[in-house]
Amino acid sequence: MTQHPIENQPQSPEKALFAGQIQGLVATFFQNERPPRGLAGRLDWYFHGAISTQLQNGTISGAAGECVYLPIQRNNSIYHILLLGCGETQMPSRRHSVSRSSLEILKKNLLSLQWKSVGISHSDFGKPVEKDLETSLEGVRLWITT
Repeated sequence: MTQHPIENQPQSPEKALFAGQIQGLVATFFQNERPPRGLAGRLDWYFHGAISTQLQNGTISGAAGECVYLPIQRNNSIYHILLLGCGETQMPSRRHSVSRSSLEILKKNLLSLQWKSVGISHSDFGKPVEKDLETSLEGVRLWITT
């Protein structure tokens, strides 16, 4: 598959999702972080607790490598969210690097979904720099913000 360039955008990934600039959005979440924080926390707030409800029901856990597609309907539109479980965090709100194995799982799922563009918040993925994400997610057109 052809590598697509990473596009750097100034606005938040969730605003890009609502504006239709991206087809889907990836957010990380952790087993021991309740309520969800980071991008997952903001999405949970925008979508009136949709992620928290799944966590409370035990449908999702945040285990390392867990990859969950969550379509959410709001205002007659469907928003495509992909949640990537990152295991446990040492401190709530502290984002650590996403493991290579989790990135491989993410890549496999994103390629199968065939989204035209995928939003990722750089700060949600911890230490990886854009080149690392570009290499790890080769073949996926990324729309990255900080």
